[in-house]
Amino acid sequence: MTYRDVFPEPPPPGSVPDCASGGVFGTMCASVGAAMATEVVKLVTGVGRSLYGRLAVHDALDAGWRELSVRPDPTREPVTELLGGADAYAAFCGLPSSGDGSGAAARTGSGGRPEAFTAADLAAVLDDGLGDWGGSVDPDRPRPVLLDVREDWEAQIVAIPGARLVPSGTFVGGGVAARSALADLPRDRPVLVLCKVGGRSATVAAAARDVGVDARSVAGGILAWVRGYAPGERTY
Repeated sequence: MTYRDVFPEPPPPGSVPDCASGGVFGTMCASVGAAMATEVVKLVTGVGRSLYGRLAVHDALDAGWRELSVRPDPTREPVTELLGGADAYAAFCGLPSSGDGSGAAARTGSGGRPEAFTAADLAAVLDDGLGDWGGSVDPDRPRPVLLDVREDWEAQIVAIPGARLVPSGTFVGGGVAARSALADLPRDRPVLVLCKVGGRSATVAAAARDVGVDARSVAGGILAWVRGYAPGERTY
């Protein structure tokens, strides 16, 4: 029996917040870890009744446990590699992929244009000024717009003036709402996509590029910008 017998398919990319965004109930990790250690002792010593074939679900808020019976799916193909590669798992976990520009060099797309910006690139753009979301721009020098795809509560802690806040969930899922949100993105100038650390912005930027938007993820997110260029700002 494997994890895929319980959850056959991973969630859509971008639909699951990373731990830094969604939060972690730290004491729950200790509770579940202690239970797992107890199971190991039982298996090694051969005492008691193990959880083999059963799934224990802990509700920390209710201080309770429930039990599910789980059996292997006989039709499931064995998982011998990460579905879609390691980057697919990084994307739906909200983590930067190995090629999302989080390193020193940003990826480049068609025409040699970077798909990801660094915090230094963002600082330079902010010094030069951002363009309005729907206003007219100088056709000889279109200024990029900054799209902040974090949640409202995150922007209340720290935000960049001039950025437009639209949570990442608005753009993912492939439904009518997501298609409409992507259609509203400007096509006449670059769109810089920003989140906390770069995972959500990479997902949104990729979806935007698929519909013809010159979108680029800010690698390292707003935390990288704060560390390098706005050390007096609050972080989380």
